[in-house]
Amino acid sequence: MRITRIITPVFAVMMMWSCGTGRQSYATDTDLKQWDGGAEILLPNIDTTTRRDISVFIFHTDVFREDTLSLRITTTTPDSLYHSEPLLFVTHHRKNAVGMSCEDVVAYRRNVVFDKQGDYKMTITPLRPVKGVAAVGIQLSKSE
Repeated sequence: MRITRIITPVFAVMMMWSCGTGRQSYATDTDLKQWDGGAEILLPNIDTTTRRDISVFIFHTDVFREDTLSLRITTTTPDSLYHSEPLLFVTHHRKNAVGMSCEDVVAYRRNVVFDKQGDYKMTITPLRPVKGVAAVGIQLSKSE
């Protein structure tokens, strides 16, 4: 419970910081004791022309000792089409500003156009149970 109270303010600051940089971040909590199920993230979309880069990020505690994390990313479009594929997430164990958890980010896709208006759902699932992951998320940024 204590780690949740520490991480929640970190997410609030991150969301405020991302608003002015052309980046959008969406995250959801996972079970610190054992993350083994799909973490669903909704990405609301009204812009059907801008190209974006997609990154996946995780927040984890020192309990998380993995160098790599095999994930399955399933994307469901507003009209219910879906695509699923694996992603090998390589961690760097970088401490965040308060030193209580680590954040790692991995590029997932480049130059993506969400061509439908509505909510895209991305589900991130570890291929095996892991301990110490507090949250997982998606970061969108304008492609350059």
